[in-house]
Amino acid sequence: LTLLATPSGAAAEQADTADMRRLESSLVEAMHAKDRQRLESLLADDYVLRGTPDIDRDTWLQNALTLCWGDRSDVDGFRARFHADVAVASFELTFYVDPGTCRPGVFRSLVTDVWVRETAGWKLKVRHAGPPASAGDIAAQYGVVPLPPPTWEANSELSAVATGGNTST
Repeated sequence: LTLLATPSGAAAEQADTADMRRLESSLVEAMHAKDRQRLESLLADDYVLRGTPDIDRDTWLQNALTLCWGDRSDVDGFRARFHADVAVASFELTFYVDPGTCRPGVFRSLVTDVWVRETAGWKLKVRHAGPPASAGDIAAQYGVVPLPPPTWEANSELSAVATGGNTST
């Protein structure tokens, strides 16, 4: 009888992180290949890309399959945290083509993904992406938005006087 040791502690965390990175890479590779079947297999049925407005699964899939992603991308600064059957992955994702125009360019996002372990395996449930900021830059947490216009308040009065009969005013 041979007992196989199950990785624990740091070794298990490294293995889980490597598995999660492979899932993220598979998602990006499927976008490059425009592989609908693989994309659908990685997304939860109720997947959403958080934003203003949110982008639902069907719209995200349509964008992934029709926009330009080129044949090269980079995933940098990958980190994953695990909490039972939930994993939160964050990384910088760089594409080298403008998805809308198919022209060369550098497009970088700071991505945070929430994966949930289902019976069929890990599924991407929620994604949020935004522009990366410089190290220590408070702008990483906030977007610059214009101040609302000042509230104008005005008062006015109108009086009318009318007379009748045989008097003059």
